[in-house]
Amino acid sequence: MWRLRLATLELIKIGRADGKLIENLVGHFTFAGLLQRGSFWAASLICLVKKDLSAPWSNTVHAADASFWGRGVVAVERDPKERSTM
Repeated sequence: MWRLRLATLELIKIGRADGKLIENLVGHFTFAGLLQRGSFWAASLICLVKKDLSAPWSNTVHAADASFWGRGVVAVERDPKERSTM
């Protein structure tokens, strides 16, 4: 599992991969998922893997956080061209 984690972090750092590498990584994740069937909730995250960055930006910015005592979500309207002051 630690090798799978390190390989994934390295792929994220590099930012690109050929089809064979992705096939290999997905195969390893699938095998690891067979060890714990509950991990297949990850299929719900597939929608986050691809995003059309040519789509227009929303003016609504959301932030979410959670703790042992609860969770919260806030939203604010911002101009997408405005630079952050943080």
